[in-house]
Amino acid sequence: MNSRQLSSVSILLLAVLAASLATCSKKAVTVHPYLILGTTRLSFSGVQDGPLTTPQRTVVTFAPAGPLDWSVSDDAPWLDVTPASANGAGELSVSVNTSSLDVTRHEAKITVQSPEADNSPQTIDVFYAIVAPPSRPQLIVSAANLTFEAFRGGALPHGGIITIGNGGGGTLNWVASTGGRSWLGVHPAAGNDNSHDVAVSVLTTDLAPGSHNATISISSDNADNSPQAVGVSYNVSSPPAHIVISRTQLTLSAAKDGVPPPKESFTITNSGTGTMAWSVADDAAWLDVSPATGIGNSQAVSVAANTTALEPGGYLATIFVSAINADNSPQALPVTYLVAPLGARLYISQSNLYFSARQNGPLPDSQTFDVSNIGDGTLQWSLSDSDTPWLDESPQSGEGNLQTVVIRVNTTGLDLGTRAVRISVSNTGLEFNTEFIWVTYTITP
Repeated sequence: MNSRQLSSVSILLLAVLAASLATCSKKAVTVHPYLILGTTRLSFSGVQDGPLTTPQRTVVTFAPAGPLDWSVSDDAPWLDVTPASANGAGELSVSVNTSSLDVTRHEAKITVQSPEADNSPQTIDVFYAIVAPPSRPQLIVSAANLTFEAFRGGALPHGGIITIGNGGGGTLNWVASTGGRSWLGVHPAAGNDNSHDVAVSVLTTDLAPGSHNATISISSDNADNSPQAVGVSYNVSSPPAHIVISRTQLTLSAAKDGVPPPKESFTITNSGTGTMAWSVADDAAWLDVSPATGIGNSQAVSVAANTTALEPGGYLATIFVSAINADNSPQALPVTYLVAPLGARLYISQSNLYFSARQNGPLPDSQTFDVSNIGDGTLQWSLSDSDTPWLDESPQSGEGNLQTVVIRVNTTGLDLGTRAVRISVSNTGLEFNTEFIWVTYTITP
């Protein structure tokens, strides 16, 4: 599968999913599958009764993805398409032969059908140019057009390949030129052989959004049909949305048949451009996420456990954040739910503390957080900061159902910059009951 096919699939997937989203309200709707082909056109060329040309490939996929049945048929005896049928996303191999074909341009059509796809059938037009065997070298170029897609300032698109061949006699001398287009490159740019792959690559994404066109000229000083041209289209789009999740993981903890654990939250932010339409989903029956959809560039999402009736132990889930116009969709947020036997249950009042101070200046004021028992009985706890020298906590352990911990920092021996350490606070009487608080300390000049 080449870059043109990948780019076409990406554009079709975005178009289909965007169309689906445009008809949606904030409540979930059913999206019917669409059949998507990697290309709608294939071109071959060959010499009459000469060697077989290299098969070409294209993808068959669906949006949304699903294991749908599909079948293939064609209307030309010189055309061979495999497989004849399959289930789910796959790849077609298309090959042609020159047996008994006249010297002319032949046309055929491949039809791909899937009964469950709304837009079935889809077709691929196939063109096969047969030339007579010449006595002199004859330029054959495998592609008439190449298309590249990229976001401005983003990653470079995958390169393409054109094969330069000799359909005649002798040895072909050839030269490939981009016509002075600085954003386009070919390698190698010249050769003295009868078959050679030339890599075509885009060299920058720092172009204005829009369509940029060029022509690669393949010339030869000893071929009858020189030069040959390959058209290049480079479509540059404005940068898309980009999903950023404020948390890397979430932990909920509760006692079996006790009170529900406090809710957690995270923020969905768009660090790209435009307005992001997003949705969230999870894979656990015990997990509630709200809101489930939104349109905007910054939104807080609440996460809660909806039951404490689970057996004691650890439970894992994943929250998926998706946006059809984001270049990194979906993003995953792991969630751990720790269910302990009914008893003392540790809870800390904060998850982050922030300090800042000038180097060798006055120390910042101390800050506090509370350690409390949200279960039964009497809580016994202790904390650890991995022996961080610039951090001091008091007390570092305790017994009772509500205690305040004082956090102090110092600047001794610290360089400019920001550092962070995670303090763990553990229920010493319960194996799965540990909470964490991050302390961030910034030293400025």
